[in-house]
Amino acid sequence: MSDARSKWDARYEDPSYGKGPPSALLAEHRELFPEGGRALDIACGAGRNTVYLAEQGLDVVGLDISAVGLRRTREVAQSKGIEVSVQLWDLERSLLPEGPFDLVACVHYYQPNLAPAITSALAPGGLLLVEIHTTSNLQFSPRPPRPYLLTPNELMTWFPELQTLSYREHIANEQAVAQLVARKL
Repeated sequence: MSDARSKWDARYEDPSYGKGPPSALLAEHRELFPEGGRALDIACGAGRNTVYLAEQGLDVVGLDISAVGLRRTREVAQSKGIEVSVQLWDLERSLLPEGPFDLVACVHYYQPNLAPAITSALAPGGLLLVEIHTTSNLQFSPRPPRPYLLTPNELMTWFPELQTLSYREHIANEQAVAQLVARKL
């Protein structure tokens, strides 16, 4: 088992870790979601966003390196009578499953070299929603550490082929994040 997998499995063994409502970014932009279709939740963890996307009528694939997180995702989905597909996936070794996807969500996962694969995985007209902590987050918490934080406006450079619908960097609930909503033309 990889060190990363062990680390995340240990975190997700804590039932409170990764629990809570879906990302506010997804809820704020619900009106942009496609009516049905395929969605991909990158680094889905305990599945709060995976399950939310499935509740919106999307056929969702959730990827994560943690088998424990994926088990929790399945349990939450089953408790709500929702079907989701989850895959144990190491994004450092295999970029993404084959698309196209009508919606891709990437919340709190920093891997710049994944951006071209995300762009390729999006279907024409596909929607991308990304939220990642920025370096300003260090004033609130040492986690995530510096190598996994965006510098100012960095996220804007990751997806030059996509049409930006919304972008902001802000602080909310003692977290500093960059949020991008974009569409593939």
